[in-house]
Amino acid sequence: PFLINQDRDQGFQVQHNIPAAKSRPTSVTLGLFNGEGRDNAGSRNLNGVMDLVGRFQTVIPVNHMDITAGTSVYSGAMAARMGAPVGGVVQAFTNGARQLIGADVQWINKTGTEVSLEGFTGRLGLTPDRAQYLPGNHAWAWYAVWKQPIGHNQHFFLKFDDFRPVADGNRQ
Repeated sequence: PFLINQDRDQGFQVQHNIPAAKSRPTSVTLGLFNGEGRDNAGSRNLNGVMDLVGRFQTVIPVNHMDITAGTSVYSGAMAARMGAPVGGVVQAFTNGARQLIGADVQWINKTGTEVSLEGFTGRLGLTPDRAQYLPGNHAWAWYAVWKQPIGHNQHFFLKFDDFRPVADGNRQ
């Protein structure tokens, strides 16, 4: 590969800042990407599917502070084997769905303390290691972060996350 690891998605993205919301900055972003990243041979777009990413974000003033809130959507697919090898025969590839929707909020006060919450849910038709197709799988995740400045260029972070790539009993 020309660049080390070729760990880059290729595509384009456009963002529109909504002019009518000057007192409340609001934007809409849409992107279309080859979401496969890379493989060992540096190949691209193994499944013939482009991934669509969209985001809506706004700032909500609350009691002399700003809360940034957003929602996002991701729709795409990733090539995965249809199953484990059977009798030494490798299974064919198929496209595992990646269709997710999420929401997030961030709050930063005047002293630099920051609190962020984000969650997503949707179809993730792949095993957690992305090696095999898992039709109808429903995944979800969320995280919370607290960031506190403690000195010049020094911060204390406290983070909790929960990722369920194969949600218990949530096959659709």
